[in-house]
Amino acid sequence: MLCVLSCGAGAQPAKAPACVVEPPTFVTNAPNIFNDRQEQDLGDALAESFEADMRLAPPAADDQLTRIGEKLLATLPPTGIHYHFRVYDSGEINGFSWPAAEFISAAS
Repeated sequence: MLCVLSCGAGAQPAKAPACVVEPPTFVTNAPNIFNDRQEQDLGDALAESFEADMRLAPPAADDQLTRIGEKLLATLPPTGIHYHFRVYDSGEINGFSWPAAEFISAAS
């Protein structure tokens, strides 16, 4: 919602009415608004976009991280999402994720 106040020539400025933002009406009882396929597609698209600008470590560097990730995933309920674990060289220690793709930074 956009609140706009316009004043004519010679009119005294008036106080703008407060903008009231209605809460979203989307309500779901589902744990996720995306199905597994949509989440996988979104994660794959984000990974493709971001990986183009990253210095990914050689695939062998991902092995230990993948083993740890698979142990964690084994404790979760089954899903149709295929997780990917990657190590990239950023020069800082950092970890982040996006739908259906996981990344962790390694210090260089």
